[in-house]
Amino acid sequence: MRASRSRLLTVLPCAAWMGCAGANSGGGSFGATIGDAGSAEGNATFGDEASGSGSGSAGEGGTGNGPGGSSASATTGDAGSDGDSAGGEVCNGLDDDGDGIVDDGIPDVSCGEGVCAATVPGCDGGVPAQCFPGTPGDEQCNGLDDDCDGSVDESLSQSCDSACGVGQQTCSAGAWSECNAPPPQAESCNVADDDCNGQVDEGLGGCRVGVTRWWHPVSGEHFYSVDPNEGFCCGYNQEFVDFYFLYAAAQPQTTAWYRCYQDGGFHHYTTDAGCEGLTVNEGVMGYIGTVQLPGSTALYRSYNPGNGDHFFTTSQAEHDNVVDNLGFVDEGTVGYVW
Repeated sequence: MRASRSRLLTVLPCAAWMGCAGANSGGGSFGATIGDAGSAEGNATFGDEASGSGSGSAGEGGTGNGPGGSSASATTGDAGSDGDSAGGEVCNGLDDDGDGIVDDGIPDVSCGEGVCAATVPGCDGGVPAQCFPGTPGDEQCNGLDDDCDGSVDESLSQSCDSACGVGQQTCSAGAWSECNAPPPQAESCNVADDDCNGQVDEGLGGCRVGVTRWWHPVSGEHFYSVDPNEGFCCGYNQEFVDFYFLYAAAQPQTTAWYRCYQDGGFHHYTTDAGCEGLTVNEGVMGYIGTVQLPGSTALYRSYNPGNGDHFFTTSQAEHDNVVDNLGFVDEGTVGYVW
């Protein structure tokens, strides 16, 4: 029996130089569409058996020459020779934009106000970063937004003082303003501590007059004079020069201090222009405080009924001694002196 032999036809893939890509259009010609536009024309030879020419649409590609002098043209799309399409980089651990660098160009992330502000890299190991602001503090006068509310040194003030009193300071541009407490002034004769050194009207010639105290060893009279030499005339012993001071001229809350003369030769001292009923007013010695004034001290008065002497002192202890031990009568505080 004669063996049957069949001829196998091997179908080869269509190469670019073949100019074919689809169904036969007749007469040995191959024509096909593989793109969107364009045309191709070429001749191809398959061994010894067939030749032909074909035309067809092959897209917007380039042209090329194949073996056997045939030529073909084809289009492979708009993407270029490698087919990559560019895209934006995102934080995912991949090189999305194809530049060979992973997660590059991701912007930093910022959050918070003032000293709480923070900035971190936008991508950390392929994971989008989270930004956490710092902790607010108390606002301070330093040119910073310490409490992280978007305002710097707002509404800041503090107490301050000078030798003359208290005041306030406010914060501006990170620095405290000058204290508005009263500043020291040059001393003037006004019953005030103008220079705020704890003394009143010191060093002012003619502002106050000093009173000298005398005592007579025979009569027992205490004699007071603004003249430190007056008592030498008449047998008095000088006890204290400038024992206390009176104002030479009237000041607010002061009144005249009179020296009077009484029968028997003793003197008396009072704020009463009528000398409390005595016969002679010798005039104003100075001016005594009617209330406790800056720098002043109380002037105590007592009376000795045994000889009619009036005793004046700024010492509470001395006053108590003559009252408690020497038979004087306490007549209280008559005013305030310096």
